[in-house]
Amino acid sequence: MLRERTARAVDISMSVVAWGATLAAATIGACLKADENRYKAWPVVVSAITTIKDNAWWSLPGSTVVAAFLQMMRSRIGSSTRWKTVQVVLNQYRDQVFVGSGVKNDPQHFHRVTIFKYVRWRFAFVFWPWSGWLVPVARSGVTRKSRISCFRASLDDPSLAEGIGGQAFSGMKTLVIDGLPDLTVPQANADDIKKYAERTFISEKRAMKKTLTARSLVGIPLEVKGKPWGCIVLDSHHPAPIPIRENMYSVLAKVLEELLQ
Repeated sequence: MLRERTARAVDISMSVVAWGATLAAATIGACLKADENRYKAWPVVVSAITTIKDNAWWSLPGSTVVAAFLQMMRSRIGSSTRWKTVQVVLNQYRDQVFVGSGVKNDPQHFHRVTIFKYVRWRFAFVFWPWSGWLVPVARSGVTRKSRISCFRASLDDPSLAEGIGGQAFSGMKTLVIDGLPDLTVPQANADDIKKYAERTFISEKRAMKKTLTARSLVGIPLEVKGKPWGCIVLDSHHPAPIPIRENMYSVLAKVLEELLQ
């Protein structure tokens, strides 16, 4: 899940927990002071008071622990406001890069900008989850934001890096690929699949799924506070080279460095 959605979910959860904890504290406090004998005529009320008293020792500390956990998650993920700003920055950069008569009428998802963050451990049922991975955290546009691929990016063995993002990150250099074969057409053959896989640094098995629509790519390593943080990947349905536009990217990199630290 992209960070903006995760951050929004955490913010909502924190609000619910805060509201629930306040209500629980008031209810438990009232029940601890209540005398059950005064409510003998209402067995249900007596049962509720007794139950709340018996569970008071863990319910309030429990809500505090949940709130602390959500706060920790928020500090690690970042606020939803921060990720909304990242989203705006990515959209603006995409609009500046993908210009011209050949692309202006295309759907947004034909030309995308995606940020990947490097993580040492990927919590998923995959081979070598501890080997270092690039996971997606933000993508331009409003569609095609689920089931985004992750790529291995081992710093210990850069030769194992997958995808243009993994190669750009592990080698700390910008990579440009264009003129890729179209794998979505019926006439795509084994040679096209092999060529696509070799040029994009992925396995033929992944390329054989024929769900890969990018025909040109750019991978740019991203640093935060002078340390490798992840990478930015630009992809397009068009086979023509993607212009990086260095002056615009330098501004983007500085803004992202402030937002992502």
